[in-house]
Amino acid sequence: QWAKEDEHEREQLKKAKKKHKLEQQWIADAETREQKRQEEEEQELQRGAAILEELEATFSKRSKAQETIARLRRRIAEHRRKRHEATKHHCQQVVEQNWKRREQR
Repeated sequence: QWAKEDEHEREQLKKAKKKHKLEQQWIADAETREQKRQEEEEQELQRGAAILEELEATFSKRSKAQETIARLRRRIAEHRRKRHEATKHHCQQVVEQNWKRREQR
């Protein structure tokens, strides 16, 4: 009777060990899959961050370029205005000189 019970306990222990080993393997497999999934997710996040950085740099460059263009346009407009004033002034001087010459004759 004792031997039968001992044998039964050994079988139960063997089954419990097998079950425990199987569960441990399932847990290890699940952890491995989860770790791989997290690594892939992290790679995706890093790719997204790199794209964002590139976009930020592009927009920053674009913004700086737009500021430079606006500044150059203002300088051109100012230069045209000054040139127009200088031309107007020169024409007035020529007219005045021509009248003086005419009066001297």
